[in-house]
Amino acid sequence: MIWENQINSDKIIRNTVNSIAYANIILPYNFTFMLKGNLNLSNDSENKYYSALIGDGKANNGRLRRSDIRQKNYTFQQQLHWRNEYGVHAFDALLAHENYYLTRNFLYAGKDSEIFSDIANLLNFTSMVSLYDYNDNYRLESYLGRVRYGYDSRYNIEFSFRRDGSSRFSKDARWGL
Repeated sequence: MIWENQINSDKIIRNTVNSIAYANIILPYNFTFMLKGNLNLSNDSENKYYSALIGDGKANNGRLRRSDIRQKNYTFQQQLHWRNEYGVHAFDALLAHENYYLTRNFLYAGKDSEIFSDIANLLNFTSMVSLYDYNDNYRLESYLGRVRYGYDSRYNIEFSFRRDGSSRFSKDARWGL
């Protein structure tokens, strides 16, 4: 078991960048406008090597599995907020718009039958077991709003709505019924 753990390997390399930026703009008549955006980037690479000498890789004369995932997503949001009080009456309203975008590339390869031991590279294996690759692009656009009314800090009423359009659906059904 110790020897098998020494010669087999499972290596993952991950690079990630996350960023957020926003601006809050105070407008006349108790209005506030906020712009907010975030960007996330990630790259993951995994290499699993099973030696032909011992353990799980012995039955296949060694095996290697490799996956690479590249992903980028961002969100951009705009919000207009208003709040005001008139004696015991309090009003609060929000209108917002949001865009979300995701792009992902996924690659997976698996090969068996190593030529030379301890070389964890796809070129060192002769039998292709699996290979697939896909790209995913997804977009979501949302509109939302909320209105609140409060009387004397005791009684509150709230109304909200949200409408989403998704690229997962056909153009005719993107926004639902």
